[in-house]
Amino acid sequence: MVHTVRIRTSDFHLETANRLSKEVKIDGDGEILYERHYCPQTAKRLRVSLTENKATQTRFLSIEGELPSLISNDPLYHLKDTDLNEVVSKIRVLLDEAGIDVDDNAIRDAQIKRVDFKSDIKVRDVPSRYIAVLQKCELGTINRHNTNADTVSFVCDDYEVSAYNKTRQMKDIHNTDVADNILRFEVRLKTQRVIERQFGHKNVTLASVFSQVMADEIIASYFDRIDTSAASGQNDHSFDDRIKTIVKALNEHNIVRNRGLTALAALYLPAFREMLGNSTRELVSLLCENGIYDKQQAKRDINTLKLIIKADAS
Repeated sequence: MVHTVRIRTSDFHLETANRLSKEVKIDGDGEILYERHYCPQTAKRLRVSLTENKATQTRFLSIEGELPSLISNDPLYHLKDTDLNEVVSKIRVLLDEAGIDVDDNAIRDAQIKRVDFKSDIKVRDVPSRYIAVLQKCELGTINRHNTNADTVSFVCDDYEVSAYNKTRQMKDIHNTDVADNILRFEVRLKTQRVIERQFGHKNVTLASVFSQVMADEIIASYFDRIDTSAASGQNDHSFDDRIKTIVKALNEHNIVRNRGLTALAALYLPAFREMLGNSTRELVSLLCENGIYDKQQAKRDINTLKLIIKADAS
């Protein structure tokens, strides 16, 4: 679901008695380029700034923050479609405390300048095992950052795709022990260009990103681009497609229920791992039903997947 946003609006009124501090940008000739006003009082929950461009005689309000934290103290809370009104109300109250008057409709219609989507899945083993596999994968020519054993990120100017150990983060940052092994997937759209391309139109608003179905589809669309052939130890790039065929077949038979996540993540879901540990014959039969696989090809890929799991567990 949507998690962190940066939104912008020009539909606001600044009260005379406001709580904004001022920063001025001056060029080499001493001319004022722009003025930025920011609010230290809201910084823990929202980063609020007001920018005035003297040349164009325009000003706009920028608001950035993690939306779930506005309505819940639970770091694992995921927003629902129905949370939009409460989130908008919380933003309005914080702005009002800073001396900025913005109505609910202006917040709903504020333009998205950055947006992060996140999804958590529970996995059987420690999340670092799954991340170790993803750290061997590629996402086109995008730079991969293996920050540590608990994080992998694919980063370019327009967007970032990350997976990390949420269980470990809960312990390290929030000093909270979580019984489940939680692997978090995150897609961050960082520029206006990629946001408009993703949504197919300009002026994407806060209200328009409040959709669980849409968020899942966006997360899936990025993680499904990950090339797993490097992790398989093969130079056969069709291996990635065959993994996805297996996952699709298992999805259709309701064996894998976390539909839409990257093929590698689905590969390691408990039901799939248990089946791989039980009956190769049953899996071969399942994959050959739709006619995409012949028996030898199915056996070969299943055995390869077993080797990946064995290597990962060692």
